[in-house]
Amino acid sequence: MKKKQHRPALSPMCFRKLKTVDPELGKVTGQFWATVWGTERVLPPRYKYLIAFGMAMAAGRDRQATREMIKAYGAGATLDELRETFMLIPWNFGVSYFCSEVSTGTPMRAFEIIVELEEAGMAREEIVGQLKTRLKSQIGFEGE
Repeated sequence: MKKKQHRPALSPMCFRKLKTVDPELGKVTGQFWATVWGTERVLPPRYKYLIAFGMAMAAGRDRQATREMIKAYGAGATLDELRETFMLIPWNFGVSYFCSEVSTGTPMRAFEIIVELEEAGMAREEIVGQLKTRLKSQIGFEGE
């Protein structure tokens, strides 16, 4: 059975830079990415992105977390799925961590934008475009 190709809402930022450092490293990294993210395997892309979002939050990597959340949303994650993923943060790290670190960060701002624009009736593709525009400097979006 042929695996379904997947195209994320945001492409990886660093591949061009890795190719500059070493062309072979860039090539191998691209192949590894294609294995993990480039085809739909057992987990649908939105679930992989939600897991990656949670892992990035746990690692304190706001930029990556925001990018993974945008990709999850672009791949079809619902507001309720995003909410449940956010709920795991205070459960695992504590309410004080959530209040001081997460509630003021870029991932929360992205979530608030999604909520606001969905309530206004905007389509998912347009919301992803708005996230890329409004959070451009925070997520390192370079028009990919």
